[in-house]
Amino acid sequence: MVEHLNRLNRVPALVALALLLLAGCGRDEVVFQQRSEYQQVLVTEGREGVRTLRFGSRRGAVQSRVVVGDPLDLRVPYVRAAMAGLAFLEPPLDDFGTRSLSVLVVGLGGGSIPMYLHQVLPAAQIDVAELDPLVVQVADEWFGLREDERLRIRVGDGREWIEQAAARAAPRYDLIVLDAYGEREVPPALTTLEFLRAVRGVLAPGGVVVANLWGGRSNPLYPSMLRTYGEVFGQVHELAVPARSNRIVVALDSPTAAPRELERRAAHLARTLPGRLGLEELFRGDSRVDPEDLRGEVLRDG
Repeated sequence: MVEHLNRLNRVPALVALALLLLAGCGRDEVVFQQRSEYQQVLVTEGREGVRTLRFGSRRGAVQSRVVVGDPLDLRVPYVRAAMAGLAFLEPPLDDFGTRSLSVLVVGLGGGSIPMYLHQVLPAAQIDVAELDPLVVQVADEWFGLREDERLRIRVGDGREWIEQAAARAAPRYDLIVLDAYGEREVPPALTTLEFLRAVRGVLAPGGVVVANLWGGRSNPLYPSMLRTYGEVFGQVHELAVPARSNRIVVALDSPTAAPRELERRAAHLARTLPGRLGLEELFRGDSRVDPEDLRGEVLRDG
């Protein structure tokens, strides 16, 4: 009888151990970890070859999540939502195969955004500005990023490069994607009035700026960031990523289409572009930000 009771008492412990082992099997494996001049760079790999890039530690924000060899499979919700910026281009982006666009991406991560655009916009010229040389190395070795005549990586300070280009009045970009993140925040130098004026200086007529920001409690400066965009650009739109704190901010100077037209364009993009983007749900109603609601303080250098 005593032996029988002892066996029964061991059952919960065995079940708990089995659950722990199962949880461990589901945990991503660290395949690369190295500190650069700027940050700790961490790559993990899970099932089906899905690799994830973080800065700092396992708890750092996801910078990229890529299925190696399949750049059209966008695993991060904000990356899918960022493609909504294409709906704001004028004239509308209806023919993806022949429309020649000039694109600038600030912040490389694992390369999800430039690799996807490189695939779906075969006539586009894409420049990427990335501060950290180790991030470029990791994107190449672990995430499958490859440069060619249409995709060029520029290692260096993205703000300095934009300011220099603005001073030369060239180049002019149709689409600018601001996706530079550290472990916990957007670098402050990439949020200020002075920086955004330089961004506007390299934007082509009818061009669009798309920024990935954090809203809510995770970013108390978000109202000020939004206000600063409103000070520089004629129109600002805010798209909330479902079930996430990410906010996709779209800024431009040209008059935008009516909300229903933007919704139609988003639906067209969702049908035409690969990757199950789900863009339609981002355009429920008017996405424009009312200037009277921009109650934060304008962010400035210094």
